[in-house]
Amino acid sequence: LGELFDEVPAIDVGFVSEAEQSLVGYLKSGGDPTRVNGVIYQDGNKAIYRPPVLIEDIDKLKFPRYSHFDLKKYSEPLFYTSRGCPFRCVFCMVEEHRRKTFRGRGADSIVKEIDYWYSQGQRVFQIEDDNFTFDNDRIFEICDAIEKRCYKDAVFGLGLGIRADRTTKEMWERLFEIGFRYVSIAVEGGNNKILKNLRKEETIEQIEKAIKDACEVGFEVRLFFVIGAKGETREDIKDSFNLAEKYPVTYSRFNNLLPIPGTELYDWVKNENLFIKPPEEYLNSFDMDYAEPWYETPEFTAQERRQAIIESDRANQKIFFRYLVKKLQKMGSISYLVAFLASRKFVQRIIIDYPIFYKWALKMRRWIS
Repeated sequence: LGELFDEVPAIDVGFVSEAEQSLVGYLKSGGDPTRVNGVIYQDGNKAIYRPPVLIEDIDKLKFPRYSHFDLKKYSEPLFYTSRGCPFRCVFCMVEEHRRKTFRGRGADSIVKEIDYWYSQGQRVFQIEDDNFTFDNDRIFEICDAIEKRCYKDAVFGLGLGIRADRTTKEMWERLFEIGFRYVSIAVEGGNNKILKNLRKEETIEQIEKAIKDACEVGFEVRLFFVIGAKGETREDIKDSFNLAEKYPVTYSRFNNLLPIPGTELYDWVKNENLFIKPPEEYLNSFDMDYAEPWYETPEFTAQERRQAIIESDRANQKIFFRYLVKKLQKMGSISYLVAFLASRKFVQRIIIDYPIFYKWALKMRRWIS
């Protein structure tokens, strides 16, 4: 913490984890950080950290309306129906930020937020929870509440990457029934060895069942993988590639693992002296593409990992092209050209970087679904 204030002396106070209460308390105190939790500040030459206190009943919090933002410049607001995750994946910051306790919002609170944005004209609702499917009973309660509202033309998606072991065929069918169409599954590794090393606490058999079930129900399924787990080799990556192409999914994405301070992954990389770049360098030049490795292992060098990303891009282009050709059949022979362009990585980056293209892509996505 001391380094933070040395490097950026303009910082007076920082808010850690959930700041809805600590920020308000800080402002009400007249800017006195000694009277609130969840802050870091400097007292003379000493950095002080006051740990946060979790907000147990998140239904008491009001959802953001962004009334002073020009939302035309941005993508649609994302939705969070819960906070926290009790699992301990080695690369995740949830535990470090004291958010490992799962806290779900009630169905009434969720549909009130959907009501508001639906009245503003929003029709695509992307949920980005840490662990949306953790509580199966809650999922069915949410589905019942959404069904009663009859949101005409509304489409729901799960974009962050859900845990496969918390799903059932019945759950997939119910979600699809009330308007869920898109789901991202956090696969991470292609075999049980890598899943164990990542501390995923689920098996490849559970993951494959979830993928198969979701595809059969009719979901557009995206798969997320990571590269660089402890003990991972080129052969392990082949297992991931094989899994990515095994089912009729929409898309797959492979990212190099990012060692974030405070995670088990970071401690392992640091203790084993595996860094290629110092953390202060790669954290300050962070690229959402995750294509460049920040560390290497004896089993999997940096150059091999760069090559694996290139190969994963080719695999994904093949998967996405296959999906688009099937979906765009109504366009006739031009479907192959559209599918080819849309499956290129540079086109996908343009869509992600520019909200106007992203919104157009969402409309196109709904049209072909």
